[in-house]
Amino acid sequence: MPNVESYAALAPFTLEELVSATNAILRDEPGQQIQSRTVRFYITRGLLHPPVGGPKSARYSLEHLQRLVAIRQWIGRGDSLEDAADRLERGEHG
Repeated sequence: MPNVESYAALAPFTLEELVSATNAILRDEPGQQIQSRTVRFYITRGLLHPPVGGPKSARYSLEHLQRLVAIRQWIGRGDSLEDAADRLERGEHG
């Protein structure tokens, strides 16, 4: 089963690559798969930092992947987005 470190050499990611990597890591966790709009929503909510670059050249870091996986795992365990935001603010990454 892949983990975040398995994708370190592939960073930075396009949005599609980020979504694909997140879904590959979470493939055994039902209901935790994401779509591109989930990433955009998390950015607007402040859970993820905006990507580097413009709309057509946006790139996401390994930290984006770490945060996405952590958020989805926390949500899968019953945490709210507010709980996830608090955990991220405290420096937790899953």
